[in-house]
Amino acid sequence: MKLMGNLSVRAVLARLGFTTKQLGSFVAILPVLAILTSTANAGFWEPFTISSSPNQKSAPAIHGNIVAWAELRSGEFDIIGYDLTTNTEFVITEHVGNQFTPQIYEDIVVWTDFRNGNADIYGYNLSTATEFQITSDPNDQRAPEIWGDTVVWEDFRNDTQNFNIADIFGYTLSTQAEFALSTDPGSQFGPAIHNDTVVWGSDQNGGGVYSYDLTTNTEFLIEGEPPGGTAPDVFGDTVVWNDVRNFKTGTYWYDLTTGTEHLISEDNDSFVRHSAAIFGNLVLWFDGRDFVGGNDTSIYGYDLSINSEFQVATDIGGSSSFDLHNNTVVWMDRNSASGPTEFNILGAQYVPEPGTLALVGLGSIALVRRIRRRTMS
Repeated sequence: MKLMGNLSVRAVLARLGFTTKQLGSFVAILPVLAILTSTANAGFWEPFTISSSPNQKSAPAIHGNIVAWAELRSGEFDIIGYDLTTNTEFVITEHVGNQFTPQIYEDIVVWTDFRNGNADIYGYNLSTATEFQITSDPNDQRAPEIWGDTVVWEDFRNDTQNFNIADIFGYTLSTQAEFALSTDPGSQFGPAIHNDTVVWGSDQNGGGVYSYDLTTNTEFLIEGEPPGGTAPDVFGDTVVWNDVRNFKTGTYWYDLTTGTEHLISEDNDSFVRHSAAIFGNLVLWFDGRDFVGGNDTSIYGYDLSINSEFQVATDIGGSSSFDLHNNTVVWMDRNSASGPTEFNILGAQYVPEPGTLALVGLGSIALVRRIRRRTMS
């Protein structure tokens, strides 16, 4: 257990004036504190509404305090933004043609754009209010993801037979250089990026999840057993995805450092899971276990730090994607229960349980004081 950078618990307590005997007693009760922490209430998810109107909406994304989504206005889809700090909605692009699937990293927004008749990737700098084009190939490029200086997407420039076969391409914003990540046989789909790691799903050889290290320019297979994984996500050294194995749908994670795969949870085959996402220790996915009719589904999650599953939201209608950043998730919900259909952009923020955390902290202080009294007497 480490505290204060590279200082151990023993070193920190020594600086606070604990004797060798007291240190030994405190270290002995660390397992008790660990149990208290691991059994603490994980908190709750507080819902909130970002946008509510009859206009059709899709594919919300979030980074920091900025949310973006595609919205049907004046007969075409535009990219709309929202500042959670100021509660202000604003237009990112309303150019002629449809724009879809926005993604955000800090002050850069990227999306799929049909203004030229085919799908290209465009971007927008929120700080400078400047729009820019990333791809211009006459074939389709779509579903961009961005992290840091790198944008990745599905690319159909090599699909000369119109078999809907995509490759994975990338772009460095600072150098304006485009590059291929994967042109493997079969179709690659659903790329995601974090730091120098890119992951995607593939239907080659029965299906699988692949990873690419941008620092070493190496590609490798993470999971390749039929029927293969759905579109994966990555954070740090952890890759997550949903899969069907032995007639059960499950959510899995893979440790890139150790090369080991782990099952998070699984359900009966009738419960459909898709769209796994990860940020920090939180893993979320769409889950059909609470199906009540129509397209209703739920968002479930798992905290890898305390090995605990939880429900974020239920009775979600018509949504095919969500996005997660820090402790906030956003999604689209189609609601027609009280009249005309509304397409709402909703969110939920994870709120730690202050009561339980306070009890753990007070318990730790009490134990320390008791040790000091015993060893000084």
